[in-house]
Amino acid sequence: MNENEIFSKKLNKKQQAVLWRQRLFEAEPGLNKYLIELKGGVFFDEWIQIKKEIYESVPTSF
Repeated sequence: MNENEIFSKKLNKKQQAVLWRQRLFEAEPGLNKYLIELKGGVFFDEWIQIKKEIYESVPTSF
């Protein structure tokens, strides 16, 4: 799926699931790094619980 396909038509369920997982896996490492390096891990326990809830809601089937 290229960028033009994403913006030019409505995504079907499979495409939505693939895009959701891709965006989540792209963003998650950056937030981990931010919480650990810049905030000294202060909110890391809460972040672990939030990640659990987020990953449980990620579509796993098409």
